[in-house]
Amino acid sequence: MHFLSGTIMESYKMLNNEKKCFSKFKLNSMFGVPVSYQFGNPNNKAIPIEHYGLTKTFYEEALKTFYVKKINDDKSEEMVFDKLSQGSHIADCFNNFSKDILNWYADESGNPLKLIIVPQMIVQKPYFQDYSRYTKSSDEEFQQQIDYRKEAVTQGFMEALKLYSAELVDKGEISSQEELLQVLREERSAFDATLQDFSTSQSTPLEDDISQ
Repeated sequence: MHFLSGTIMESYKMLNNEKKCFSKFKLNSMFGVPVSYQFGNPNNKAIPIEHYGLTKTFYEEALKTFYVKKINDDKSEEMVFDKLSQGSHIADCFNNFSKDILNWYADESGNPLKLIIVPQMIVQKPYFQDYSRYTKSSDEEFQQQIDYRKEAVTQGFMEALKLYSAELVDKGEISSQEELLQVLREERSAFDATLQDFSTSQSTPLEDDISQ
């Protein structure tokens, strides 16, 4: 299960050079420090770097809905494409996330948590081990951050959907443009419905939010 704090720590590890930036991301930097990103299409809306970990993690989970592990005769493993079964959708990957994944944290001052301290451009490590420092919130004053979280998963989903549709065409699973458009509509509808469900979820207790 991927928790809110875990996705933020994924962002921190990239900023702290503990993990390499995913190749599909375009980072926007200020004084050499990444402050925002776009995923996939360079025309996508720029998202604050705090949400990088959510987009990356969501995209990876989305791919697992249609790529399965295959063990070859020589015992080697590879991921192979597997068309989604009837009633299954890419949005099913939401099941691998905590219900409060779109919420955000307030720091000790009551302001939305930031990983970059400006104007010094210092990377700040969040201390999720000490829950007294933060308050999880889905209040209206945090709506901008929540909207960024929605954009983060949407960009991850759209890139996964682009890859899924390309695989359907390449593997001959789609016989017409009309059929492809129907698949795209159904996948987007399932995503929008699930995103709405997560958007209306209440915050869970901080003690349940275990960083992974």
